[in-house]
Amino acid sequence: MPQNKQHKARQLATSVRALTRPIYRKRGFAEANILNDWESIVGTDLAKVTIPELLTNHGTLKIRVSGPQATELSHMETQILDRVATYYGYRAAKKLSFVQGPINSDNKK
Repeated sequence: MPQNKQHKARQLATSVRALTRPIYRKRGFAEANILNDWESIVGTDLAKVTIPELLTNHGTLKIRVSGPQATELSHMETQILDRVATYYGYRAAKKLSFVQGPINSDNKK
């Protein structure tokens, strides 16, 4: 990529990051990384039916769940919390809260 295009791409990335940062912080996420990396955190199967929505100051990670998977996921709470802790490098989430709702490509942005 020519130098000028690389510079413009970096400027765009910086601008997008600056614009989206307040949105993610409002939802309790310091950055979009947890949303962008959700599949690598919880695995492909869980990422298809879940999306993180909010991380509260008290350490509750609110996850939107598609259909009846909330009961199944509640049995996997320790495993999911461990994966999130591994991702952050510390126990950012202490418990999970599930909200049933549709999961589609619009939610994943």
